[in-house]
Amino acid sequence: MGKIIAVASGKGGTGKTTTVAAVSSCLAALGYSTLAVDYDAGMKNLDLALCMADFTAADYFDVIKGRLSLAEACHEHPQINNLFFLAAPTLYGPEEAGVAEVRQMLEEIRVKFD
Repeated sequence: MGKIIAVASGKGGTGKTTTVAAVSSCLAALGYSTLAVDYDAGMKNLDLALCMADFTAADYFDVIKGRLSLAEACHEHPQINNLFFLAAPTLYGPEEAGVAEVRQMLEEIRVKFD
């Protein structure tokens, strides 16, 4: 079963996005099937840090609400093997997702990724 690494801070500009992009890319390069999830709804920019701005049509809210499966919403990085990306929504905030829904998505992530 995979591990989840969360990077969080109440202050902006501390390097959270840069850290996630770097660590997830390194883990993928080491051969771990890695999913980088941008959970910063409204202020999302992990897609830019991973050079995956063209892969943000689907987001984690689509997965939580059952509109798409996790496999359908995730996108594989075009240049880094084993690295996948799941975008944050533009219109919905994390407070609009129930704890049980998020927990279920995270459990599925732990099963499908390292």
